[in-house]
Amino acid sequence: MDDLTRVRELYGEPPRDPFAKARVAARLRAGARRRFPWKFGLAALAVATGAVVVAPGMLPAEPGKAPTVLGQPVLLAAAAQAEKAPDGRYWHVKQKFTMRWAKEYGKPGSRYRLETSSIYETWTDKKGQTWHGSIRLPVRPTDEAAWKENGSPTSWGFPRPDKPTLLKGKGPRTFYIAEGRVSFAELEKLPTDPRQLTTWMNERLLANLNRPAAGQPPANITRVEDGSTAAMLVSLLYQFPVSPDVRAAAYRALAGMPTVKIVEGAGNEGTTIGFLLQEGRPTQARVIIDPETSMVKSYQITGMPGKGDRIETILASGWTDEKPAPPTVE
Repeated sequence: MDDLTRVRELYGEPPRDPFAKARVAARLRAGARRRFPWKFGLAALAVATGAVVVAPGMLPAEPGKAPTVLGQPVLLAAAAQAEKAPDGRYWHVKQKFTMRWAKEYGKPGSRYRLETSSIYETWTDKKGQTWHGSIRLPVRPTDEAAWKENGSPTSWGFPRPDKPTLLKGKGPRTFYIAEGRVSFAELEKLPTDPRQLTTWMNERLLANLNRPAAGQPPANITRVEDGSTAAMLVSLLYQFPVSPDVRAAAYRALAGMPTVKIVEGAGNEGTTIGFLLQEGRPTQARVIIDPETSMVKSYQITGMPGKGDRIETILASGWTDEKPAPPTVE
């Protein structure tokens, strides 16, 4: 089953991150290809070596002093804004998922590629009840001139656009984080300290990935790549109904990761941060944020060999009193 199909499993099973498959594969490869792990989950490393473990970007504190956070000031500014986010009746997320396919169409000398998009919305109240909306958009050629030279075809085997839908979920919602599910109550208990939040994420991911599947040997993954940690922290910035303090902690943890960089000259839609998703591979993640509001505006994955670029545009994310409704194209 492809990623976008899984996202469309709306009723009773909330949509997962459509980029999750690539990330899981990257983590599995990372665990399998190294005999001597460079970095474990924080608590696991401390137990294994007896050493004091310092989270990325955190310097050991002098006696009686708090640790110093090293990081990007723009992310620390976003953290301060995240703490001021308003409350509401529903956690509402509206996302546009776009896939720019690597396959080329058309005659030689006049090739073009295709872009498919869908909009998904979720509302979650504070009892865990959810509503899911979706609408599939028309397929669009990325090179209109080349498309016209090939007779302006309108069918390439992709599903056609559909009407907006809104469905009420069955039972309290659970949330897919670090390759496992957590309840709304567990989200409310997430650590608000950047170092503790990073530890929780890494330990949970290792535990879930190493849980033996039926008929399969243990994965024996011993460390979490920085790209995986960064991706999990980014998901807390907009996907899940966490508290403002947890969102702020996620921003501060990202600010303290030396592998998370500000991408200069990436446009004026906001501040772009980038990081390598898979060590030793070209797959990159870019996240555009508005530091003045702490809102994430888009999440793009590039460099997946043979698969094109995947773009997630966040049209809305936050607490609201607006009631659930079928999604619109705007």
